Amino acid sequence: MEKQNRPMEPEGQHPMFTAVETDRRRSILTILLDRTTATDERELARLLAATEERTPVTGVSEEAVQAVRLDLHHKQLPVLRNSGLVGWNEGTGTVTTTDHRALADPRFRQLLETEEAGVDDVLFGLSDRRRRYLLSLLRDNWQTRTAMSRSVLARRIARYENGAEEPDRSTLDEILLSLTHVHLPMLAAADIVRYNPESGRVAYAGNPALERVVTIFNEPDNRLVSRLDGFFDGLLTSYQEAGGGTGTSLDWPSFWRDPHHG
Repeated sequence: MEKQNRPMEPEGQHPMFTAVETDRRRSILTILLDRTTATDERELARLLAATEERTPVTGVSEEAVQAVRLDLHHKQLPVLRNSGLVGWNEGTGTVTTTDHRALADPRFRQLLETEEAGVDDVLFGLSDRRRRYLLSLLRDNWQTRTAMSRSVLARRIARYENGAEEPDRSTLDEILLSLTHVHLPMLAAADIVRYNPESGRVAYAGNPALERVVTIFNEPDNRLVSRLDGFFDGLLTSYQEAGGGTGTSLDWPSFWRDPHHG
């Protein structure tokens, strides 16, 4: 699903997921990780254009470089800087990676380089806390090959978000509206869930891109065993609960964010 066709959503998207949810931003990070010094914006634009056009750097036109540089300056670099992954000096026009702990994790590099179709939509889907819990419920239920009703999902989400055994009607109505008009249509359009608006039944679709992302998050890294409280463990514990009933809270943990970059 094209990003420009995605539904408008309230603020609250996770900045790390937002940083890596597009192929272009993942490519920017990959390019910067391969460089040991700060990179000029124009040079970065040329390298990015060459990567996207699958052509030698010498074959990239000045028009393409300028178009990519404008996009970098006005869209991509502000998002990456906000995540704490990139340092961007607008005065000198230079860009570099930071010492953010995610950048030292081999699993993060795998995520940046994954070519699974639909990974942009998966990462966008996971950027929202409510959708993360929704998908954990559906993925858990997927083991039994049964669909869940929209109303049951709303009640489970309300209990999770508010800690109330019996959520009030206004809370349930708000969640039902968000499921009906935002989250479920978005996930269905991206082939992450199967959703019947008339019956209100929903099931996880066994999406290959989501499974690839979950595999990356679960992959052990013996070199970083002492740092397994890293940037993606919040999602990892969510899926561990979904898959194995660990009883761990599905709230996004504080140790997701790098202590030096927020």
